Amino acid sequence: MMGNFLHNMIPIVLERNHPSEWRKDDSRDEKDLIYLPDSRFDTEIKTSSSNRIFANRSYAQPSAPGSKDKSGYYLAINFEAFKHTRTPKITMIRLGWLSHRDWIPQTAATGQAAHLAPITYQTKFISAM
Repeated sequence: MMGNFLHNMIPIVLERNHPSEWRKDDSRDEKDLIYLPDSRFDTEIKTSSSNRIFANRSYAQPSAPGSKDKSGYYLAINFEAFKHTRTPKITMIRLGWLSHRDWIPQTAATGQAAHLAPITYQTKFISAM
């Protein structure tokens, strides 16, 4: 629930505060956050209550023509899991450029998840918090 909230609210807040620079995606073929002056800086948002981030297995494959490019900037936001007694807090914000080759798909043919190697977090992201 928190991940979905952050994933949806971050583009809305940026669009409202910087309408000539940012907008929320309009379709599934666009990244989550569109940088209007230069599409090279469009950004995908990933959230997780883990200290890592995850994506669909397809992120580990080259992009099909006409589909969303899986290589590019990623805004990764980690947060505490919900507990009955307190509101979760954001624990880490990271920004980096990833290639589809950075994503490691689940080995099982039926697996749907992709993850990143630990070295990727150290070498391809800048972190806050």
